[in-house]
Amino acid sequence: MIIKSILTVFILTLISFNLYAETPNWIHQLPFSDDAFWGVGQGVTVEEAEILAKQEILMQMSSRVEAVISMETGAGGGTENVTEDLDAFFSGNSLRGAELVDQFNEDNQFWILMKYCDECGNSLLKSALIRFEDTYRYEIPILMAQLTDKRIAHAFIVERRLKELQLTDYRSDDIIVRFSDMQVIIMIINFIPYEAKLSVSQRTGLDTLSKSLLKELNKLNYRSIDVVGHANPTSAEDEKNDLMELSQIRAETMSSHLSSAGLTINSVSWKGGNETIGDTTSSKGKGLNRRVEIFVNF
Repeated sequence: MIIKSILTVFILTLISFNLYAETPNWIHQLPFSDDAFWGVGQGVTVEEAEILAKQEILMQMSSRVEAVISMETGAGGGTENVTEDLDAFFSGNSLRGAELVDQFNEDNQFWILMKYCDECGNSLLKSALIRFEDTYRYEIPILMAQLTDKRIAHAFIVERRLKELQLTDYRSDDIIVRFSDMQVIIMIINFIPYEAKLSVSQRTGLDTLSKSLLKELNKLNYRSIDVVGHANPTSAEDEKNDLMELSQIRAETMSSHLSSAGLTINSVSWKGGNETIGDTTSSKGKGLNRRVEIFVNF
């Protein structure tokens, strides 16, 4: 009887754990490593999710080859059909040897994480280059060196993801967002003079941003997030230390807010009033200087 009770408790514990299991991080943030190509698929069946995960990997490969061919041959190099050619080449591949790493299901939906070994992937990339060498006229060794450069490969993934998300520069009364190569810069401006707490307007803007941009950034495999606090400078020498402390508290406040949104912060720093971007005498300029900058690096 005692053994039966123990087994019952054990089984119920397992069921409870499964019901409340956290969503795996790889669903939101595609893994990136030097030894494999990764893909995530979602479907109503395991089979459908697996097919989509493989398509994700093949799409990455196609995008990489297209990018290096376009860069090597240059604009007007007769690459008008390269996208269609590569899509046809890769879509016909079964990706034999791809490994199912993990799976998750919730509400009748299945997620599959798959990886394709680096050696197999590079072999397929080279096959694509050989297939279209005569069509687009390039040196295979040069392009293969670019395709196997991990930093460049990572850049391809991020660039494609940002394009898919259709993210664009954004500005409101209290928030400025700018996109540049391998970096997203978010500026929270117009802090109340000599205060570090977020205003109602700033909180509203950040809540809106959290539902869109921050949510999507958390899905990307960003390398680091750096938060920097600032203040509007003053001519009074005895206030400079106070401004440094103020910019520190502003940065730490913003870091806490981002952490609560699920983002990992790598560094927090502060500059006082030493780095201005606006006129230190006008109301608008002072508002720009009373800011926190968030650098999302890919």
